[in-house]
Amino acid sequence: MEQSSSSRNETNLHRFDSYCKKILKNEAIDCYREIQKHRQREVVLMSYYLDMSDTEIARHLNLRQSTIHYHRTSSLKTLKQYLEAKADEEM
Repeated sequence: MEQSSSSRNETNLHRFDSYCKKILKNEAIDCYREIQKHRQREVVLMSYYLDMSDTEIARHLNLRQSTIHYHRTSSLKTLKQYLEAKADEEM
């Protein structure tokens, strides 16, 4: 009986470990996405409100210019899709 109890405890510990790893992985993914959203917001604001070039923004955020370009264009594409969907809803 003692082995089955020990085996059951090991199984429960393994399940708990797996569950914790899954939760932590999801939390890390959520955190990464929030950082990306924040960075994209910064890029758009710097570009349009501060009239900074991609090169200036890249230097300020310590990122590559191609990354800044990607963040800016993908953010604007997403914004355009959102505004078009909102306009269609209002009609």
